[in-house]
Amino acid sequence: MTGDAKDDKAQAWRKESNRFHEALVEQRGEGWHAFWGSQESQQARYEVFFRHLPLDGAAVLDVGCGFGDFLAYARQRGACFSRYLGVDLDEQILAGAQKRHPDGEFRVLDVLAEEPPFVPEFIVASGIMAVPFDGYEEYVLRVLRRFYELCGTGFALNFLSACAKTKDEKSRYVEPSWLLQQFQGQIDWRCTLVHDYRPNDFTLVHLRQ
Repeated sequence: MTGDAKDDKAQAWRKESNRFHEALVEQRGEGWHAFWGSQESQQARYEVFFRHLPLDGAAVLDVGCGFGDFLAYARQRGACFSRYLGVDLDEQILAGAQKRHPDGEFRVLDVLAEEPPFVPEFIVASGIMAVPFDGYEEYVLRVLRRFYELCGTGFALNFLSACAKTKDEKSRYVEPSWLLQQFQGQIDWRCTLVHDYRPNDFTLVHLRQ
């Protein structure tokens, strides 16, 4: 695929993502409830990041940061980052994050098409893989390869699980074994697939060390 074709794909995915998330905010209002069924379910996903990555004291890039809820959770947990940057594709959502966390660092940035301002030790992403993109399989591999390329030490991101007994009609659910095969077969064998915290969700964790 040429560079122009890749850019076209990234632009299309960006538009789809903004439409998907803006519709949720319009329907449910700003805050965690825009994207999550409960605050407990959101925080269970965040806790997996801390359980499997040594985030405290590290430089962290939060991709798809939404309203800055991961930063709030980290602070509540007592974690301190050497640098934190929350990035998202939607200006209105980021404005909400900055309003809630005026001392936090947030910016509009598409990691598939742009470079972050520093090399993050760790990348975390919660919820960005639920959007039912056209060309979803290609999107997954682009994201995984990009996170692998950008991170200094590791990354973690979660997916809605195809093993869930109940599913909504809006989101994309992923077969865990398929994802594991894609990552280990095409990117790196070193990974952990965590599916022990919620029946409808799992997290892929990669550490270089």
